[in-house]
Order: sequence, then structure tokens, then C-alpha cells
Amino acid sequence: MALLIQIILLFILPLTLLYCRVVPVRFRLWVLGAVLAGCVLVSACEGTPLVAMGIRTDTVGSSLMPYLLFTAAGIAAIAGYAHAVGKKSATTWWRDDHFLFWFMPISAAQQFIFMGFLLPRLTEALPGTVLAVVASALLFSALHFIYKDARVDFPLAFIGGIALTTMYLSFPNLIVSSLAHMALNFTAVLFSFFTINKPMARISHV
Repeated sequence: MALLIQIILLFILPLTLLYCRVVPVRFRLWVLGAVLAGCVLVSACEGTPLVAMGIRTDTVGSSLMPYLLFTAAGIAAIAGYAHAVGKKSATTWWRDDHFLFWFMPISAAQQFIFMGFLLPRLTEALPGTVLAVVASALLFSALHFIYKDARVDFPLAFIGGIALTTMYLSFPNLIVSSLAHMALNFTAVLFSFFTINKPMARISHV
């Protein structure tokens, strides 16, 4: 019951408020920040150890190579999907604040929320790991319904959620997995996935 309440308050309610435009989409980063703060607060109140949330340095070395291979494969897959759906890469990405600043904290926040906070709770509450992976990926991909091209973006977000979750279960290190998420996020937005407004110079903000 406690997990269900947490999912409703921290995931379903914020997304519903964005979908229904009760909270304007331009405030989506503030919503993400509020969800992150809620997850941190719940973890602190429950006394969750940092290691249980994947915040650890002892497995950085052993996780680095698997995540490098995973990231390289993910970048190739995103590029291939972009080509298949007719997406073009941005030509002036270095002029956009998102690529210079925002994609890093956004990726780290999402990784903590879905891997460090949500996934351990789902694996304990659900009868099988597969169900936990699918449930986490569905909530992660639901976050991307606010973007303008959801029919194209949703499959990428869902498969990406499955891949990131499966990888994290095998190598539960939030530091290295966040770096991988940053690289994949950068690549996705570089190819104009997950945009809100009409891209300028084929680019927009996540």
C-alpha cells in the first residue's frame, strides 16, 4: 500500500497534472525537481542506505566497461531509429543551453528517480523481476508523453527504459549508469527526439 501511494503521489499525479495542462509544460523541469525532492525525502525518512540506491564507488571499475559497451550500442540504436523515422541531427547543438548544461542534471535526476528509488521498491513488491522492469519502463516512458511527437518518441523511451533498467539490475551503480544515461539523452535530443516546441536549427529542449 505504501508503494502504491508513493507511485500515485510521485509519478502518476505529477504526470497527470502535466498532461491535463493544470501545470503548464514549460514548468516540467520544476515538476521533475519536485519529484526528485520527494524521492530523496522518502528515502531519507525510510533510512535507505546509499548503497541500496546505487550510490557507491566500489563497483565503478567493474561497471565501467559494460556501460561503455551498452552506451555505444545505445547510441548506434538511436541513430538507426532516427534514420528510420526521418529524424535529422542538429547542426548547431553547441549554441543550445540544453546540451551545455541541462541534459546532465536531468539525466542524473531521472536515473535516481527510476533506478535508485523506484526500481528497488518494485522488485520487492512485484512477484517477478520482469514485471518490475516493465513497470519501471512504462512509468519512465509515460514521462515522455508530454512531447509533441509521442508516437515516435514513446517506443524509443520504452525500449530505452527496458534497456536501462535491465542494465542497472545487472550493474547497480548509479554513478556510471547516470553517465550512460547522459550520453544517450544527449544523442536522443541531438536527433530531435523529445522536443516540446518547433526546433530552432533542428533543436529544442527536453
